[in-house]
Amino acid sequence: MKTVPSTRDLIDLLKNPAAVQGPRVLFPGLNLLPPLDVHPLEVNTLTAQPIRLDAPPFGISFEIPATGTSPLVGGLPNRPLEVPLNETDFIVDQVAAVRLGKALFWDMQLGSDGVQACASCHFHAGADNRVRNQLNPGVNAGDNTLQIKGKNQALVAGDFPFHRLANPNIQGEPLLNPANVTRDANDVASSMGVRFRQFVDIPAPGANAFIPGTNPPVLRPDIGTALPDPVGAVFQDVRRVEPRNTPTLFSSSNNFNNFWDGRARQDFNGGSPFGASDPGAHIFVDNVGTLQATRQLIHFSSLASLATGPALSNFEMSFDRRFWAKIAKKLLQSGVTPLANQLVATTDSVLGPLSNQNATPGRPGLNVSYAILIEQAFGAQFWSNTSQHLVSAADPADGFDGVSLSVVAGPALPAATNEYTQKEANFSLFFGLSVQAYTEILQPNDSPFDRFHDANPDEFLGLVTDIDPAPGVQVVGLTTRQLFGYDLFQASNLSRLNPQFRTGQCNICHFQQELTEHSFKSIQNVTPADVITGADMVLSGFMLEFFMRGPAKIAAEMDGLNQTLDGNGLATGSALVDKGIYNIGVRPIAEDLGRGGNDPFGFPLSLMALSLRRAGFPVGVFSNPNNPVPPLPATLAPFVNDFPIGLAFPNINQTIFLPDTISPTVDIVVLPSGTFPNPNRLARMGAFKVPQLKNIELTGPYFHNGGALTLRQVVDFYSRGGDFPVSNASDRDPLILDLHVNFGALFTEADKVALTDFLLSLTDERVKFERAPFDHPEIIVPVDGVAPDNTTGRAALLADARFLRIPAVGTAGRATPLPNFLGISSVQGSAGPDHFDAVTGNVVPPPAGLVLAVPVPGTAGVPNTFTVTGATPNGSVGVYSGLVQGASTLQLGNCGGIPIGLAAPFRLLGRATANAAGVATIVVTPPASSAGRTFFFQAVQPSSCRASNLVSDLL
Repeated sequence: MKTVPSTRDLIDLLKNPAAVQGPRVLFPGLNLLPPLDVHPLEVNTLTAQPIRLDAPPFGISFEIPATGTSPLVGGLPNRPLEVPLNETDFIVDQVAAVRLGKALFWDMQLGSDGVQACASCHFHAGADNRVRNQLNPGVNAGDNTLQIKGKNQALVAGDFPFHRLANPNIQGEPLLNPANVTRDANDVASSMGVRFRQFVDIPAPGANAFIPGTNPPVLRPDIGTALPDPVGAVFQDVRRVEPRNTPTLFSSSNNFNNFWDGRARQDFNGGSPFGASDPGAHIFVDNVGTLQATRQLIHFSSLASLATGPALSNFEMSFDRRFWAKIAKKLLQSGVTPLANQLVATTDSVLGPLSNQNATPGRPGLNVSYAILIEQAFGAQFWSNTSQHLVSAADPADGFDGVSLSVVAGPALPAATNEYTQKEANFSLFFGLSVQAYTEILQPNDSPFDRFHDANPDEFLGLVTDIDPAPGVQVVGLTTRQLFGYDLFQASNLSRLNPQFRTGQCNICHFQQELTEHSFKSIQNVTPADVITGADMVLSGFMLEFFMRGPAKIAAEMDGLNQTLDGNGLATGSALVDKGIYNIGVRPIAEDLGRGGNDPFGFPLSLMALSLRRAGFPVGVFSNPNNPVPPLPATLAPFVNDFPIGLAFPNINQTIFLPDTISPTVDIVVLPSGTFPNPNRLARMGAFKVPQLKNIELTGPYFHNGGALTLRQVVDFYSRGGDFPVSNASDRDPLILDLHVNFGALFTEADKVALTDFLLSLTDERVKFERAPFDHPEIIVPVDGVAPDNTTGRAALLADARFLRIPAVGTAGRATPLPNFLGISSVQGSAGPDHFDAVTGNVVPPPAGLVLAVPVPGTAGVPNTFTVTGATPNGSVGVYSGLVQGASTLQLGNCGGIPIGLAAPFRLLGRATANAAGVATIVVTPPASSAGRTFFFQAVQPSSCRASNLVSDLL
């Protein structure tokens, strides 16, 4: 990750295209990053032709040979390059912005209850390792009852995985091997926030806004009215728990969109997460003494968009219907000490110089106000007007917070809670961009995996796939087993242990340095490989301008779909898919639509659904002139992505999708192409953002539902093809396959252990020991659902067992490493649960039903006995066999179809009648020619319309 360019790096390249690249620094005091390797200005990177511009409208020529005229004079661009609106147009002092963002992120005074900071859910390796009151009942599925544990109880290792299988190596779901499922729950392991209350107001600014007797003075909680919790008894009188698992904050500024469903958009509007979908004018600019409400979309800023959400969430930090101007009025009033509840180490890598402990050891907070930090960090045009103010009014048309601000003459009264200065009105802008600036320095780029790539910089390109020929691979950072795991991760043979290049194709989604395909760098295509040398370099000049201008040009891809679970044949369908946001079968689609949902303004979260609508095409059907698609509003349409373009000959800069077309080639081997079997087909339902994997050792539990505890449970999930591969077949990503039988993988136990070990190599020791820049202020977090609001100050919180003190850490970090979630060990074979364990806790026997035992003796050429239990007495039972797992339906009797786990072709081996105890015995002699082959077997009873578990045996 040391070679990943930041947004600021790319903006600098646009402003100074001929600048000589030197070492880069994320923040003063941190290690220098290597200079960027930049493509030459005179070359069209995608064609290896000289850069040429065609006649008007002067677009780049992607012809071979190139046409048009050179846009260079003396080797430099003949005009200034276009620079999109970005964070540097607002931030005038990056160091001050980082300081402001870190202080705000960790400050407990931000929450309505005086307890909840942003960091309350991101204090442990950027994630959350608390265990009590951390379950949501699955509210996105419409469920309000807990299944894994009761209300306000603590999770233990035996509670995982939430979707538990008798045999974790084979599938189990309602439509495939249902008898293999021993427990299934739609609960979500996440993070607790506030109790549900209706926001009334903030305490009036002044002396009574602070808790008496606190020094430095600590702000009182907001004023709220207790109401019945809308979810029901599960959250009544306890802190609510969010409906999706908390991902790590670290490296999140690299994401193109943020949140699991990507609703935090790449274009920050200064006031909400929803980018251009939100029509509001959120940024108030002083224009020669007159305040103007402006609508500005700040590009490449999804983390800033994200930051504006949780502080207003009634699950996370806020009483219901609070809005940003109220938070600002509270935090920017005279007398407020940032981090007043919390100690800050004098050696904190960002806030150390501002710590009150420099003057008075043991004194919490900072020696500077938020108002001053804003003035240091941001341009005066965003905060300097004091001759006018703004007032708030309810606005039912606002889909985010239901409030609008309007400009009024005269200064704001400091004690009036409904009058706001320009600085207060723009606080959401300052908050979003400063928190983003802080997260931009939180790059975990020094793991063993990173050090391996420091020594092998071209490895990502596939230029080095084997240790031979010389110079080969410098084996630095990774052990041999981890290197083998990496081979399986990406189809290489660096370890010389994978000569057949078997792979789970993990790297297709967990892509390049950021280990996610949903990165800004990937979707903006700013670091393409040189087509001649293969060098991984950063675009420059007119090529960089082309890919940075306007909406991203490759925000989606054309994918094969409806792949068989074994993956050994061709996909039978195709669809447009938002790049890096996929359905992998964690939970059934109906439980959580993810990217398939809409934002509060009624627009689809799917970028390609928006693209279809902008172009006038419906989703999944042919367009109909008698029923036209409603046009997008002018506030949104210019910011919607085009259909994806090709990046390789012969489709360079040409759309690769044909709307209103059913593709004649279902495997998408010829582009451009339509979709199949429907035109304008999208795969978006139940799809979620591909997370980056850095420090995954520390950030369990895993997936968007938090349903897996160990890395081995994650590897098993992918190895068997997910948990709901048939239920989610309509949108399932084609790379979610049964890797035990896929010819390109054929995963074994040793393979899965190596993959697990490789994932451990992604931990940055600076994160594990909280060294700079991952050091932090003290924070006091609730560890019990009945933990109260902060009404009496820091001392009372520290004395209350319902809270946990996370000590302040400075630049040098802590003496002991952070523990894994629930104390899971990272050492294979530990006495307790470890990351190599597929099963954690007691194994629950499968529910009563039709159960098939493995054949005895399991040898070809001799009689084999199949025993079935749990059958209906005196009913006929048949045993079927096949070579491949899959999803098929047997039409027997009056059942209307019995789902089984065998892919065609399969055959009936034999039948028998169950005795009075429900036991059937079937004897079959497999031919001697079947020796050495693995067969799958399943029993079926037509009279009860039931199928047994699936068993396999090597004959």
